[in-house]
Amino acid sequence: MNTIFAKSVPGRCACRQESDAPRAADMLPPALLRARPPRLPQCSELDVVRHFTELSQRNYSVDANFYPLGSCTMKYNPKFTEYVAALPGFSRLHPLLAQSGRGAACVQGALQCLYEAEALLCEVTGMRAFTFQPMAGANGEFTGVKLIAAYHKAKGRNRKKMLIPDAAHGTNPASAALAGFEAVNLVSRDGMVDPEAVAAAVAEHGEDLAGIMMTCPNTLGLMETHLPRIVELLHGVDALLYYDGANMNAILGKMRVGDAGFDVVHLNVHKTFATPHGGGGPGAGPVGVSERLLPFLPAPRVAAREDGSLFLDYNLPQSMGYMGPFYGSFGVVVKALAYMLRLGGEGLTRAAEYAVLNANYLKKKLEDVLDELCNQLPECEYKRISAEIYAEDAARRAEEEAARTYAAYHVVENGQEWYFKTSPGEELLDAAEKLRGYVTSEKGTAPDLFIKLFADGHPITAREYDALTTLRMENTGKVRGVFDLNFDKREFSAVHIMDGWQTWAMRDVSVAVYHATRSQFASSDDQWRKLLDHLSGKEITSAGHLSARIFSFGDEIIEMDGKLNFYVQTEFDVDAVFGTFVCTDKNDDWLNIYANYDMEKNHPCDTLELNLCKADGTEETWSYRLNAAEQDVLLRKMEEYCQQQTGMSLRDYAQQLREEPEQRQGPVMKL
Repeated sequence: MNTIFAKSVPGRCACRQESDAPRAADMLPPALLRARPPRLPQCSELDVVRHFTELSQRNYSVDANFYPLGSCTMKYNPKFTEYVAALPGFSRLHPLLAQSGRGAACVQGALQCLYEAEALLCEVTGMRAFTFQPMAGANGEFTGVKLIAAYHKAKGRNRKKMLIPDAAHGTNPASAALAGFEAVNLVSRDGMVDPEAVAAAVAEHGEDLAGIMMTCPNTLGLMETHLPRIVELLHGVDALLYYDGANMNAILGKMRVGDAGFDVVHLNVHKTFATPHGGGGPGAGPVGVSERLLPFLPAPRVAAREDGSLFLDYNLPQSMGYMGPFYGSFGVVVKALAYMLRLGGEGLTRAAEYAVLNANYLKKKLEDVLDELCNQLPECEYKRISAEIYAEDAARRAEEEAARTYAAYHVVENGQEWYFKTSPGEELLDAAEKLRGYVTSEKGTAPDLFIKLFADGHPITAREYDALTTLRMENTGKVRGVFDLNFDKREFSAVHIMDGWQTWAMRDVSVAVYHATRSQFASSDDQWRKLLDHLSGKEITSAGHLSARIFSFGDEIIEMDGKLNFYVQTEFDVDAVFGTFVCTDKNDDWLNIYANYDMEKNHPCDTLELNLCKADGTEETWSYRLNAAEQDVLLRKMEEYCQQQTGMSLRDYAQQLREEPEQRQGPVMKL
């Protein structure tokens, strides 16, 4: 599109009406007059109208497009606030007066308005400080995100990911993108932010996660019920929480967002504090911050001297800079202050109560409208639409389940045992950190049982635990960790996708976690490496947790009764596993261990056969039942040994023995 200058034609103009009004050239001193006329475009009236009409059509407007921000409506605008803002002491002030040395004494009342308005908003929101520079809600939103960026920059980080729930305010992704962040969408569950989705995002983006932008109540009008967990997850990786104050009316006087754990909040004063919102301005979008963001607020800030006088403080070396001219829309702030002072704390709270009451009244009145419309549809159409809705819902649930990850726990403590799963799935470092936090906490600061750390844990059966263990060994990504914590034995076990069970003393795990996480600047990879380095060589042998390193075979593979029999070499602490007493010089007992492979089922048998040969010539036999992880690593070791000894896979070797009964001893073993 060309500029208006491109349409200019010398001498072309609109119709001009003669006027008897005095000319400026006749009234102004010659020194103030131009030597030559300004270079302005010369266009017909029609060209001007067409040009600006074309420009207007480039705007994304509710007149011609779907526009989802229906919450941005004018609220109650009382006349008395207009009267207060129009008082000569406010309306006739020049903004530069506050910056001049002597002029500051003349604007103490105006500075006090800004000072008191900030104090009241801090009280309402639980924030440490506010800035009034943002000129509107969207500008305040952008300011809040830029403050988050300034925080991470000051720490030497370049974090690029911003979590944005699908039920957050519609402008959030644009503000995040404008501030240089990449928006990461969070799919809601039951209309609210899903803490499992947050945990998964934290696990995925961790060191690159700057924060989360939330609206509470959200755009669906629902209160977020998982805030404590979400705050814990974000602050755990030093990411910040932004609160969009679009729907502040619902919680005014009921909840302080700072107390809930949010780090930055912007307010729409035209919604919550009864200032005008029409015609594009003037507006105000004050932004409040917690203590950690205080140094980065835009300059200047109104501050008080010891004698009580107020001044503009420009000594803010870490300030993010200016976000608006002078000190924001001063007149709008005066109107908001007048409204807050007029209602007081009780009145503001009552306004929130009325807002929620009216919203629920409308919800109740409208709840049957959709059903009535559906009842007017032909039955075949009703069934078709219902089927589509059910199918979409099922597909959505299936998609959510496919994306969900789990961890499985078996915990024994004080003679009791529990099986449960968590989502999203936790990995070794996460479980180990929980363990250290539990065992090192001061008395009275931690729950009396380890399982109480898992408020979102879901009870499962032992069979379900084994099934999750199998998925873990298959390395599908669905199960990120399987853990067995026995506090009575002080043992910590975890399933490794290659080695099966790994077991350590709890004290060794706690020490390893301390060394891995002591530096707050260490990356996730560094923490993992340090954890494994400190645990290396400290594995112990434990019943129920036989690992790949335990299973080694000797002698030939024998076929017996439809099974392949493997002799397990006892190169580990068998006493610790089987409760025997052979790893000693006190007797001459020895233990034979056999593992069997079922040729018909093509799978290891679920037990080890044990034969204890005593020095007195007697024998004792029993079985050791293998769990899912033990069976998996046993199969891998059997497969490896069979390849070494026969040059064939287990399946092929078994097939050969079935097809050649006259040669049931098989090929010559390579001993």
